[in-house]
Amino acid sequence: MVSNADWPVTVSTQTNKVLTAPIVDGTAGRIFLGDGQGYLYAVSLSSPGKTYAAMQTIGWAGHGSGTGVVDPPIVVTDSANPASDQVFAFTGCSQVLGIGGAISQLAANFTTGEPTTSNTVDLGSASGNGDCTGKNVHAGTFDNAFWLNGSTSGHMIACGFLQSGGVPASPEMYFFPFATNVLTSTGSSKFAVNSTKGDECSPLTEFYDGTTDRLFFGVGSSSDGFIESSTITSSLTTPSCSAPPTSSCVKAPSALGGTSGIVIDNQLSNGGANIYFTTLGLGGVNSQKCNVSGGAANPYCAVKLTQSQLK
Repeated sequence: MVSNADWPVTVSTQTNKVLTAPIVDGTAGRIFLGDGQGYLYAVSLSSPGKTYAAMQTIGWAGHGSGTGVVDPPIVVTDSANPASDQVFAFTGCSQVLGIGGAISQLAANFTTGEPTTSNTVDLGSASGNGDCTGKNVHAGTFDNAFWLNGSTSGHMIACGFLQSGGVPASPEMYFFPFATNVLTSTGSSKFAVNSTKGDECSPLTEFYDGTTDRLFFGVGSSSDGFIESSTITSSLTTPSCSAPPTSSCVKAPSALGGTSGIVIDNQLSNGGANIYFTTLGLGGVNSQKCNVSGGAANPYCAVKLTQSQLK
């Protein structure tokens, strides 16, 4: 461990000081990370002086569950706005008045302060007035159009809550365009993931196979679990989970508690790409135990599914 005038750096001294993984941006010369209280931090790469360079109050800190920044922010160079890299932070309950779950977009050179309605989009709240649902919002993703053309024609996708859905609310998927390089709710669309109050989406995964752009995500709580996919065009298709498994929704293996983020291996010429995730609930998967000799009787499980059957 390096110990000198700059390192180590004290980042969070909050009540909930659990930190996300750090994201290094060499272009901006900063490291970005969040904490469980709801703050986003920027740390200088070159000379931090044992402290952070700037802090933004993303979540409604100190107001209960769901206010934290629980996943690392997304940091990108927008090809349509390359002057400054952009940071996207996610929370289940925003500091911005009137907004519940949220995505806040900041230039990578941000200073200490808090976001506003001009750079934050709403992902739903308990009564529709910005109050917390008690659940987390995990990292969203961009569509392939963003990677091709930046904010000119790209979109950000994130899973939040049914507006006025109560405490807790059911999950809802949001699809936001950009206006003058900044996320906007104007022209956005959404679909209800399901009607189960308290279900929470995993971090989202986008995958373009050369022909079709798709979104993959897990969703669940203590009583259910699904892996779902949606085709991405100028909007999102709604997965069908009425009689799983279907081409866009798999209930078996049942991943009680929902799932971790999803990893997809490289697209293969024979269509043999797979998706991988872990369960968030203890127990077997599809009635199959995943415990090992000498280990816990009902551990968390790592699962592999064939992607060609989920598209």
